[in-house]
Amino acid sequence: METVIVITALAAVAAILFVAGAAIFLTAPQERSARDLLADDARGTERRERGEGMIVRRLLPPAPPFVLARSDLGAIDRRLREAGRPYGFSATEFVRFRLLSAILVAVIALLLFSGSEPLVTIVVVIAFAAGGYALPQLWLAGVAQGRTKQLNGALPDMVDSLALALDAGMDLEAAVRRVGPKQQGPLGEAFADVLAELSAGYSLTQALERLAARTTSNALGDLVSLIQQSRRLGVGLASNLRVRAEEMRALRRIKAHEEAQRAPLKMTIPLVLFFLPALMIVFLGPAILSFLGAK
Repeated sequence: METVIVITALAAVAAILFVAGAAIFLTAPQERSARDLLADDARGTERRERGEGMIVRRLLPPAPPFVLARSDLGAIDRRLREAGRPYGFSATEFVRFRLLSAILVAVIALLLFSGSEPLVTIVVVIAFAAGGYALPQLWLAGVAQGRTKQLNGALPDMVDSLALALDAGMDLEAAVRRVGPKQQGPLGEAFADVLAELSAGYSLTQALERLAARTTSNALGDLVSLIQQSRRLGVGLASNLRVRAEEMRALRRIKAHEEAQRAPLKMTIPLVLFFLPALMIVFLGPAILSFLGAK
């Protein structure tokens, strides 16, 4: 009987994972620059109109008012903007997505521990539900961190391109209009918003200030501050941009060197947990078997 329960639980888990994976695969947001949009909210609206995340949003359960009241919707919305508004989620929809994740994980725990004592089952289901409610938040933070890393990696080359455009005789706005559309990924989306705001009537100073307000990249924020300061003081910007690009590359090399130094420490944990026990079995196993056989 217990074997039947375990097999049924595993089959149910596999079915749930298959459905969830298919939904994520079919509704995954595509990499696309929002060059005709003014803000991340407009980008989210456009993604919704294209049907991205439609299946996921149809599965979202309603959110009780007390859950919404206890959720910091403003902070969630900022995090969604940092992550590029995946699936076109609004803050309220993301709270509902967290509830959906908690329900799915709780169902999996209920199926796996249905043969245990009732109290144990209840405690495990509650613990799994809490973990499922936290998982989307961790996923969103990872997506935002990955986008920031991509943006920082592409920034030095763009700064060099801006410096070359300024050396060619362009003013800063013309250089931004020339270089911005050639950028890809998160950096391209950030400057696509700047170009859209320029086309909508914002001044370059206003567009850059709005960019600095919505970015989480310290490197991009420092670059915007440098540009604004150079414009106020009237000093040459091209040489300052080249220096800043070299500083960014030097900082990236330092971080890469630090990661390389931490690599041996990170390898220690899997080495102790997996490789050393296997080596002990290989080397000591025959001796232990011989000793037992001698007895």
